[in-house]
Amino acid sequence: MEELQDVFISHSSKDKAEYVIPLVDALSARGITYWLDIIEVAWGDSIVGKINGGLKRSRRILLCLSKNFLEKRWPLFEMEAALARQNDTGARCILPLILNSKEEILAEYPLLYSLSYRLFDSGVESIAAELAAISSSTPATKNGIRIRVESAHSGRLYDIIESPRVSVDWLVSKARTALGGKDKVDIGAFKPLTVQWILVDVNAEDYWSRLTESEQRDLRTVVKIGDEVKTTNVGTTSLEVLGVPNGTVFHLYGITVDCTIALKDPRH
Repeated sequence: MEELQDVFISHSSKDKAEYVIPLVDALSARGITYWLDIIEVAWGDSIVGKINGGLKRSRRILLCLSKNFLEKRWPLFEMEAALARQNDTGARCILPLILNSKEEILAEYPLLYSLSYRLFDSGVESIAAELAAISSSTPATKNGIRIRVESAHSGRLYDIIESPRVSVDWLVSKARTALGGKDKVDIGAFKPLTVQWILVDVNAEDYWSRLTESEQRDLRTVVKIGDEVKTTNVGTTSLEVLGVPNGTVFHLYGITVDCTIALKDPRH
């Protein structure tokens, strides 16, 4: 049985920067896991398949309703699927969040009057706090572990529950996308510099800080298991093989591999 994410975030892409990204940052800060298209849908994936999978793997569906939402086809399909699921199961799974244009949205979907909705104007911290209160904590099972990743450069957080069989590269790619990291950085040189991303267990920061930049570039993961620090330079190694325990918190570091410039957090 697959582990469930706390919420599926249904929204219009036009609302992503202004509303959705600030909200997911607040959710991550409280350990709330979520399904978000820019993280889950990769190049060449079946959009329908991914959305169906995301809806099935999420306990609740957060409907981010707006004027843009009403004009887009995919968000409306997601809302219809969520309503059908709630009607079939009888369980409360729909969480309507009105971002803007309240009167227009309620006029278009009067059935929302029968549901308790929230307004984005109440603030992302208030919304995230209420979501945290109603989202049951998910303990580790043989099928999944909870991992938190914090960007060492921006401080943004990303929480995920996943199978311990996933690879380090998979987790790095997932976290990099969620935290806004890039594979290339343009500093005005002849060509953009390639960035390598490394996961460092927060309990192994002392070990990491003692490494040279060359030694850091050779690694993909640094994790502390008990009193032992384990490292790997093979991205295909699974979390299970590496021994990553439930609840591990990583810092995500980006280091350029084309020259000696390192994108380090000035706090460290």
